[in-house]
Amino acid sequence: MLVRAGDEDFPFCSDRCRKIDLGKWASGAYKISSPVIDPDVLEDLGLGGAGRGGGLDES
Repeated sequence: MLVRAGDEDFPFCSDRCRKIDLGKWASGAYKISSPVIDPDVLEDLGLGGAGRGGGLDES
């Protein structure tokens, strides 16, 4: 089955698949393993260029 952006259930092939996916998120079967760090957000917070050390001088 070809799924198109204009389809009612996009990005899923059907409402059934949409509900199965939602159920997996709700049950914890799917999870984001690490935080998503947007460089632009870090810069807005004054933390831009922090790198692995968090931008702190540890000496």
